[in-house]
Amino acid sequence: MKPDVRLGDVVVASRIYAYDGAKHVSDEVLARPAAWAASHDLLQAAKHALRGTEWTGRVRAGAFESDGPPTVHFKPVAAGETLLSSMDSELRERLTRVFNDAVAVEMEGAGLAEAAAIGGVKTLTIRGISDYADGAKASADARGMQGVAAAHAAAAAMTALAALPLGVGEGGVDGQGSSTSDGAAVQGLTQVNTADRKGVVNAVQNGSLTINHHGPQATER
Repeated sequence: MKPDVRLGDVVVASRIYAYDGAKHVSDEVLARPAAWAASHDLLQAAKHALRGTEWTGRVRAGAFESDGPPTVHFKPVAAGETLLSSMDSELRERLTRVFNDAVAVEMEGAGLAEAAAIGGVKTLTIRGISDYADGAKASADARGMQGVAAAHAAAAAMTALAALPLGVGEGGVDGQGSSTSDGAAVQGLTQVNTADRKGVVNAVQNGSLTINHHGPQATER
């Protein structure tokens, strides 16, 4: 949705807008959106962990576009049930006019945010940008951009999880975290113990269950 967001970049959603809510009258569409802010704890952990480009060491070799490592954007994301695939449409014009600070559009974040709000679960949505919603998705897919975007988002998500405070209920994150990365979710992590540069994250859920995520070998940069 913004020219400075490139294919392969990562967007960490500071807020999710559910843009589909509206009242249609005879001569206009009146927006009735809903919005959810990201968990402050998870968002701050991500901002701390994703500074600079060191986190890209978790991305598998060959997963970068030719123009270099991805940029991380901490900005709102618009989410709805309508698939946007045109640079010249009523929906894009409405998104630009009403949700002018949103930098990306997707279809899953609003459902996740609403369910989390109902259940009292802390959430953070992390997206890799795989196309520009401009009608050229097939071309971007043929270049492998879905895989690139997923790899970048997954690396950012695991880096953010590894930065969470160790002490559950000790001034840190005392609720469950959830992050989406181009359609994949990492859910139910309440405490992260250790992480290494090979992409291995050891986490504890509710103080008892150990979860080991074995990611790809880090690349030397």
